This record gives sequence, structure tokens and C-alpha cells, in this order.
Amino acid sequence: MPRIPFEELPNHGRLWVFPLNRSLTDAERATVLGEVDGFLAQWAAHGVPLESGRELRDDRFLLIGVDEDAEAPSGCSIDALVNRLRGIGQELGVSFIDHAPVWYRAPEGVRTTSRPDFKSLAAEGVVTGETHVFDTSVTRLADLRDGALERPASETWHGPRVLQGASEDLSLSARNRAAVISPQNRGAHGAPRTKPTCPPRGERVSVIASFSAASARGIASDGRNGSSSACNSSVGTRTAFRKPLLEHFA
Repeated sequence: MPRIPFEELPNHGRLWVFPLNRSLTDAERATVLGEVDGFLAQWAAHGVPLESGRELRDDRFLLIGVDEDAEAPSGCSIDALVNRLRGIGQELGVSFIDHAPVWYRAPEGVRTTSRPDFKSLAAEGVVTGETHVFDTSVTRLADLRDGALERPASETWHGPRVLQGASEDLSLSARNRAAVISPQNRGAHGAPRTKPTCPPRGERVSVIASFSAASARGIASDGRNGSSSACNSSVGTRTAFRKPLLEHFA
């Protein structure tokens, strides 16, 4: 019998998990399952029928299993399955073969989001290590029946790769904020220091002219009393760059 009830497939059977990017309407569900049943009824590898079954779980995961002891699916037969699901998806505007997003269980049901957005949700505390996520890479019926499809995020790749990364990003952000308001970054009255802004163009020449006058006074003062202050020691440098500065701000 080419198609058998999914629950009767043996634990050693091969499994494919095809995640849907959205829930189906009642009419779409009937269409999908009817098309899949029709395909599995004639699914074969090298002319030999495959003992296979299917199940739609949580209205978001199409599970297809095969008893490999009876007959193992070939590469061509697997390609045929994927191509048929792609065609059904194009007809209904739904995806079965995109494994990039993250599927997780929220209070209102199974949700789908991108990995960066899931990381943001983790940083905000919306999802945690206890949030159940779905691993669509499960390939054995025994693992499926042991609960491998849906587990807490802390027990899957989401834990070390996403949740920990979100925690580190949050900690880094907190350290950056603390650095901004630290005593070393505050002014005389406790206000955060701000980066000086460039004066409007009309005021720049006046600023540089004042700078030039101050330099001239510094030269005269240096000649009178032999001062070795840091300001007077750099007079020559300031004078040398006076003309390029005027040209730059003109």
C-alpha cells in the first residue's frame, strides 16, 4: 500500500518537515492535503512504490515520512516531492520549503519571524530560553516522536546562537550608555559632555581671525618673557597652518 497512516510508519523511517509561512484556510487545507495524498499515492523510487504517510501539525508543518526498509526514496523521487510542493505553494501563495525563518510558539499560536527579528524579541524579553521553537531539520520519525520538533529555545541552536547573542548585545548597549553618563564624560555641572559643533560659515573667518590675532600676541609675549608654555611652543605650527585654514573655511 503506497500511502499508509502517518502514525503507523516505523520509528526508523525517514522524515521531512515542510514549514508553512502562514496558516491555511479550511479550503486551502483541504486542497493541500488532497494534492499531497494524490502525489503520495503514486510516489515511487525507480518504479517501486514508497510506503509513505503525511500529517499536518499545528496547521503550519507538513510532515511526510517514508519507511526506508520497504524502499528508500531516491534523489529523483525527493526532487519530485519538493517540486510538487513548490507548485502547490505557488498556486496558493504559501511557502513549504523556506527553512530560513524561526518558528516559535506564542500565546496566540505558532508565529514565524526572521532570525534578526527573533534576536530582537529575545533582547526585549518577548521570547526567552523557555519559549518553544520548532526545529524543521529533524529527519527521523523516532526523533519527532521524542519531541525533537518542538523544544524550549535553550535546548536548541536558538539558545547559544540567538538568545546569548541578544543578551550580549543588550549588555554592550548598557555598558555604552553607562560610559556616556560616566563622571569622565560629564562637564563641570554634571551634564554630559557634547561634541563641539562647527560655527556657521559666516562666523568662521572671524574665528580664524581671532585665532590669528591671538597667535600674534603669543609671539610678542614669547619674545618679551621667553615663555615655554604649551600654547606658545606650538605658535610656529599654528602660524604655518593659518593660510590653509582660511582657505578651507572660505
